[in-house]
Amino acid sequence: MFGVQVSGEGEGLLMGVLSAPVVEEAVEEELDAAIAEATVMIGPVEGLAAGDEVTLRWDGGGDTGRKYALRIEDAQVGNAVRFRVPGPDIAPCEGGFVVAVTMGR
Repeated sequence: MFGVQVSGEGEGLLMGVLSAPVVEEAVEEELDAAIAEATVMIGPVEGLAAGDEVTLRWDGGGDTGRKYALRIEDAQVGNAVRFRVPGPDIAPCEGGFVVAVTMGR
């Protein structure tokens, strides 16, 4: 099972238009802990501009948390943002995990 948290910071960022991140490989909110890689899709996000930073936190509790950051480039504006989470970061979270997204300017 997994949960989702969304937060943001930065002047002018429109948090009201952000949909929940989607773990593309999850089936009925469950993810196989033995999977080689998971893809987390966010957006597309209105108001996200080139130079903004999106940070994904993948957290299974304890010391399993990992952060992935992505600086938005011109070609990504108006498109969904995808993060790849490698298998070694997924396996320790077998009991459940939280995907948290922070966006800022």
